[in-house]
Amino acid sequence: MIKLVISGGQTGADIAGLLAAKHCNIKTFGFVPPGYFNESGNDNSLADIFGLVELEINPKFTTSDYYRERTKQNIHFSDGTVIFATDLNSPGTILTINTCKMLNNPFIINPTKLQLLDFITINEIKDLNIAGNRESKSPGIQDSTTTFLIDVFSETNPPKPSLKTPPLGEPAIGVPCPNCENLDTEIFRQFNNTIGNYSQMGKYFNFTHTCPKCKTVWFQSIIILKEHFNKCRSCDSLDTYPLYPNNTVWKCASCNNEWSP
Repeated sequence: MIKLVISGGQTGADIAGLLAAKHCNIKTFGFVPPGYFNESGNDNSLADIFGLVELEINPKFTTSDYYRERTKQNIHFSDGTVIFATDLNSPGTILTINTCKMLNNPFIINPTKLQLLDFITINEIKDLNIAGNRESKSPGIQDSTTTFLIDVFSETNPPKPSLKTPPLGEPAIGVPCPNCENLDTEIFRQFNNTIGNYSQMGKYFNFTHTCPKCKTVWFQSIIILKEHFNKCRSCDSLDTYPLYPNNTVWKCASCNNEWSP
């Protein structure tokens, strides 16, 4: 079982690791440059949502020095590193590989699901470091890596039966209360109110609700995925969402058209 996912907070593979971990209820951590800086700017969600920690300010450090120190610390605090990259010659990827070798940290590059599961088992990895290309270097790597890691973590960290977490790509509908097992669909309504815009894809949300029977307050973590959208049959918009449980009816947020798959 993976107990901790470590990430440097950069766009692309790093953020994918954080999103997948949160989706699977795995704790996250990692060191980031001062100001929680990545190529998108200052991203405070790295602290507020994912618990990442700023490196101490060093007057002698350049921006590149902070990136190098972040990479070294994250590898040092992990049991192993998985690297996702389409450009293995990028400076960041080369730095990660060389640092893993220097610190004798097990690492694997662009594994298949089975290869990564074997890597985790053989090296007895509990704290996994996620690294690789940033989004600008490898467009689309964040979405593809998020989906891949959710699939892997669903094997290493299967959901607790009492929560009955929905399979990948399905809305959180009919999720029972973790206290009394009463079926509560409030999360489904919150979910639909959130995803009626294709630009939300890849974002992570916590949906909080109260059981109407025992009043227990709890939440479900969901990442908005491509599978949550279905092209409108009237206007071809992707701003769609399932109107009823089990995806029996879809509604377009752009033209209000409703249809059954």
